[in-house]
Amino acid sequence: MSHLSLRLVEAVIAADEKSLTTVQAQIYPKVLELVQSNLLQGLALESLPLLYSALVAANAKKFGFNELLESLLNITNTKTLLKQSQSSIAQCVAALCVNAKEDQRKETVERFIDEVKKAKKETV
Repeated sequence: MSHLSLRLVEAVIAADEKSLTTVQAQIYPKVLELVQSNLLQGLALESLPLLYSALVAANAKKFGFNELLESLLNITNTKTLLKQSQSSIAQCVAALCVNAKEDQRKETVERFIDEVKKAKKETV
């Protein structure tokens, strides 16, 4: 069911960008719950990055690449997650980056590199 629901949301976004307000308010909080689930697998897991691709492609104000990226990264900063959940979030971040503008993608990769360097210095 999750797979079909995610694909439906993706189709609705593609058909009517005005629906993004409803998606943001009503559906996206549930998507964030789903992405954290360590039970997410199969077709639902494959559909989630496709939804993020559609969301970033819509490029809505206050619900674009940066907001979507921060919503995913905030999960990793505030909770201890199992590896399955971390992998699901990473796949969604990857989908965002692949579909982002080149400057956004470059800035995000540089940010991650800086964070890794900073973490490495703190452990030494």
